Amino acid sequence: MNPFPEPYSVLVLDNASIHKGYHLRNICENKGVRLEFLPPYSPDYNLVCRCIFINVLFYIIKLKIFLLLYRLSKLFFI
Repeated sequence: MNPFPEPYSVLVLDNASIHKGYHLRNICENKGVRLEFLPPYSPDYNLVCRCIFINVLFYIIKLKIFLLLYRLSKLFFI
């Protein structure tokens, strides 16, 4: 079995401060491993957050429409 990571491997890391330290970079450079960092978190790029937000927004809109119709029905059809 080959040791991991092998030379010419790519190690993908998040932006945690422990991942950006000199010690880790030095070890990876000595082993021939390339470090790639993920972009900072942004809800614009996170599809799950966008879908949840849209579903909650539609639920709120439907609830407001329902309440408006309910109040109108009470007003006109006592």
